Amino acid sequence: MYNKGVVVIIICVILLPLYGKKKAQKRTKKNQKIVRTAPNEEKLVNRHVLVLDFVNEKKAKKADYLSVSIPEAFLTPLEESGSFEVIPREEGTKVIQKNKIPRNQLSRIQVAQKIGNLVKADVVVMGSYIAIQSKIRILAKAIDVRTGRVKVTRQVQGKIDSSIFDKINELANKMVEKMKKELPPLPPREIIRKQEIIKEKVIIKNKNKGFIITANGVYLLPVPSVGNLQQAFGARINVEFPAIFHYLYFYGTSAAVFFRRSSGSSVFMYYGQAGLYYPLWEKKQFKFLPYMGGGLHGGSVPEGSTFLFPSMEAGLTFHYFFYGLFGVNFNIGGSYLFDPGGGLFTPETSLGFSFRW
Repeated sequence: MYNKGVVVIIICVILLPLYGKKKAQKRTKKNQKIVRTAPNEEKLVNRHVLVLDFVNEKKAKKADYLSVSIPEAFLTPLEESGSFEVIPREEGTKVIQKNKIPRNQLSRIQVAQKIGNLVKADVVVMGSYIAIQSKIRILAKAIDVRTGRVKVTRQVQGKIDSSIFDKINELANKMVEKMKKELPPLPPREIIRKQEIIKEKVIIKNKNKGFIITANGVYLLPVPSVGNLQQAFGARINVEFPAIFHYLYFYGTSAAVFFRRSSGSSVFMYYGQAGLYYPLWEKKQFKFLPYMGGGLHGGSVPEGSTFLFPSMEAGLTFHYFFYGLFGVNFNIGGSYLFDPGGGLFTPETSLGFSFRW
């Protein structure tokens, strides 16, 4: 019995990650095929553009006003191009303030992409400038929000005097002309699909950050062949950490149960386990997760003796989040105790509540 249990557990440990990786690759290929489909006969739709404040890298006070003057110069060429829909800059400012984003980070691609997603922009124009004494160099970039790639970049140099506005207008006009070529209008279905992808990424990110804590009532099936044990009842606390790995979640669990004997006495048993979940199936509200782990089982009997054995567990758990962060959990599985006197398998089921943070 001991050898069979070990062999089954080892095989599951090897096959579970391989199966998970293969399923994930299939889902990725399927999604890529969906994104590529866009009928040619549909009317094209202009991309939405947000222009952020430019960053004063050297914090030169005499050039502070340019952090607003430069992006303002882009608005008219963008509107007159007929190829873009300009998002009011105030919307970007609200997002920056609400999320407490430091203004000196607005020239970072990841930050600009995050802001673009929040205001539902397709393109973000951002940049920075370095002012030293009377000279200045301005760098501007246009990024595709969905991919995070820089599609257009351009820079100019000049002096901090009245001629600088001619340089800024030259920069804006040439940038917009290049953007028209590199960031053309899109078919409506592709716009919709891009918005769905952004929404899915936000949902997955929110689902997989933080942790999930579960409190369950436990019922262990009768094990009459071992010490005349009857059914057992107890409680189990489980914590999942989805943010640690992409395809495998780390978890830790602890429980305490009471077995009843046919003689009327009871056996107290506790255990602690740690292991990995695989997200076999996930939707907005559902999670279906096979799991496997190991730890220790211990306890005591009325005769006064105590026991402590290494153990391994495996099973399936199901979450349904019916109201935002709160949900129900159902679990079915079992543990194998490595008792020197002979291995012991304890099947169990549990039902309780989940909280996602």
